[in-house]
Amino acid sequence: MGDSPLGAGRRALRFGLLGLLAVLALAYLRVLFGGETFAVRDHLTWTLPSRAFLAESLRQGHLPEWWDHLRLGDRFAADPNNGVTYPPAWAVALVDPLLGADLLLLLHLFLAGVGGLLFARRLGASPLGAFFGGAALMTSGYMTSMPVNGSILMALGWMPLLAWAALGLAQAEERHAYVRQGLIFSAVFAGSVASGNPAGVNNALLAGAIVLLGARRRLPALAALAAAGLLGALMGAASVLPPLLTLPDSARAGGFSLAASGAWSMHPLRLIELFWPDFLGHGLRPECNLANLWVDSGGLEGSWAASVYVGLPVLVCAAVAAGSGGGILRRLGLLSLFFLLLALGTHTPVYGAYRALFRFEQVLRYPEKHLATALVLWSALAAVGFDRLLDPAVRWRRLSLASAGLAMLLAALACVGYAVRGPLGEALFRAALAQDRGLDAQAALAYVLEGGLVAAAVALLVALTPWLAQHPRLGRFARPGFAGLALAQLVAHDWSTQVLLARELVRKTPALLARLPAPTRQEIPRLLRRAEGSTPITVPGEVRALYLHQLAKDNGATRFGFGQVPGYAIAGTKRFDTLAAASGRANLERVMDLLDIRYLLIEGAQAAGMGMPLRSLGPLTGHVVVENEVRRPRAFVAYRYQHGLSDEQVLARLFPSGPSAVDLGAIALSGPGERHTSATEAPTPCDIERPVPEHVILHCQAARPGYAVLLDEWTRGWSATVDGAAAPLERADVVLRAVAIPAGAHRVEMFYRTPGLRLGAALALGGWLIFLGLWAALAGFKLFALGWRPGSRPPMHAPPS
Repeated sequence: MGDSPLGAGRRALRFGLLGLLAVLALAYLRVLFGGETFAVRDHLTWTLPSRAFLAESLRQGHLPEWWDHLRLGDRFAADPNNGVTYPPAWAVALVDPLLGADLLLLLHLFLAGVGGLLFARRLGASPLGAFFGGAALMTSGYMTSMPVNGSILMALGWMPLLAWAALGLAQAEERHAYVRQGLIFSAVFAGSVASGNPAGVNNALLAGAIVLLGARRRLPALAALAAAGLLGALMGAASVLPPLLTLPDSARAGGFSLAASGAWSMHPLRLIELFWPDFLGHGLRPECNLANLWVDSGGLEGSWAASVYVGLPVLVCAAVAAGSGGGILRRLGLLSLFFLLLALGTHTPVYGAYRALFRFEQVLRYPEKHLATALVLWSALAAVGFDRLLDPAVRWRRLSLASAGLAMLLAALACVGYAVRGPLGEALFRAALAQDRGLDAQAALAYVLEGGLVAAAVALLVALTPWLAQHPRLGRFARPGFAGLALAQLVAHDWSTQVLLARELVRKTPALLARLPAPTRQEIPRLLRRAEGSTPITVPGEVRALYLHQLAKDNGATRFGFGQVPGYAIAGTKRFDTLAAASGRANLERVMDLLDIRYLLIEGAQAAGMGMPLRSLGPLTGHVVVENEVRRPRAFVAYRYQHGLSDEQVLARLFPSGPSAVDLGAIALSGPGERHTSATEAPTPCDIERPVPEHVILHCQAARPGYAVLLDEWTRGWSATVDGAAAPLERADVVLRAVAIPAGAHRVEMFYRTPGLRLGAALALGGWLIFLGLWAALAGFKLFALGWRPGSRPPMHAPPS
């Protein structure tokens, strides 16, 4: 007795999910089982420090809202990229944070694969075709480039699932189907919203486009989508409300210019890389990246994604589905081309018009992100096209001939490249020298030419597969063979794309910090890092990544107890950025004195004339750490103060372009008030307690009325008390916190509550209660319709139709 269609479908789904897990494990063997971690871009400099702080805070029993080790303090929970309001990110506290950060990324790659499989099944793909589409999405060059680019992968992981849920809503026809599919969409959309990255807006855009293009009854479907979207947004409100309420203080306030927003637009040359792997060299190894010779993106690297390789099998299968399927398949194919145009960004006028129409795009950057949307559509279409391409009843003679011709052309180009590799490498090397760029031209060419041969072999596979599918004896091997070879080549490309370091190396204290006294929770000594051009660009990626760790690149010192200034924050305040820019006019000693910066990481030649004692064991790539022994206290009572100056006037006084004396005991306060600049007393240091980063206690002894000042950043959400009574918390020297106190001994407490976090959590709880109530009502209605009545047993099966 055979399985029912429902049982067979579930079994196919289980096998598909297991297959996706196997492919993912194979693609990331070294990360999962080899004890290695991603070593470049945001991963070392932002992701690992952020996840480590989140894990440490959760293990101590509190949800972190303020990160006092980064910059002059950072609104940790207000930036959803940090995962405070995203429950899957909390899992990093259950394991080693370095491993947990990697597992969280791979979980979202798997989520993307699952969504791709389900989306393809809903479009009509076979189980094997859907597995091929989901696995191809998960292992495509673009997706495998994302783990090193921060939290973008959190949003991308939800995109295919959201497309699947939106298509279910579009295909609904009856009222209960709208409710059921709408609730499914709400739950998936809530996950997408909670994941936090602003690029998740593109997920909602894709879902709306799918409903608009594929709905059987357009108006009811759009109404259901709007209602489901509102409920999903409510369920994810804890991740939405804090960034919205803190947006006016952020660097994104007012939006970006077209030039700034269009940074990392996908260069048209990279369209060739869609089917030719490494056509412009290796994207994560600057010494092997030819893109930098052609692409000028304001000092950024030539591409935000290390690879945009999809592979000819996926592209051909997607084109077959869109070209021969008609209906929703053709419309999705055209939609994918629209997103491909958006990915080109400022290289076409389409992106500028799109920004003018959709205002939210003006607070986003890197148009290349739109390629992900096209990729989701291509992978789902490829799953359907896979079945049609390998249908033995259909002849694809022209396609086979075209693919064979492309294979010969690619092989010929690669052979010519090998023949002139020496002179061509010399020309590229000279071009790099003219642009003052380091380049290992021969190694870069090796990537390009090997990629050309791979592309030729894959094109040959596409040419032979339709013939094989029609062979009377070998035809049964065509479908698994085509899928297996195409995916194996994608996995091999994933291996070549990764730049990894052993976690044990990353876990060790950076060499230049190893001899410094261990920081304490109350002190948090600040480190200013001025280490530009720390390694030659021709050094291999793994070696460069290790050096960057040893030199405490960006936020590297925060994982070892130091405060890092300026530090790298994805969503920092505009006020701090203004301060950091203005400080460039002054000498380093003045900046360090004013902001209580104890250590300076700098090139040894520059440190020699500063008169600060050496604290590192010795130079590392020419860099040393010196100590600033005389500086402003972290917390003190200021007796000289002045109100009413603009931020520009204050910054001009703090950081003049020429030499001038530093008055460490004077402050300038924003807003109206009195002026008192004649006091002669030196600033009186205050003792500091930090039970948690969100609660700071100052014990101050004031010789006369003045201001208790803390050299941490003032932002909305901070409040203060003096001896238990509420007191105004003022902004001093543009970014600092200050509280007026009378003469005598006082206890000044400062508290931080993320704007909108608690209200957002309450709204999210209400949204989930509404969701559960509607789901329970839907289940009850379904049982009632099947003949169940109170007091009777629920029916085991639906009556036959």
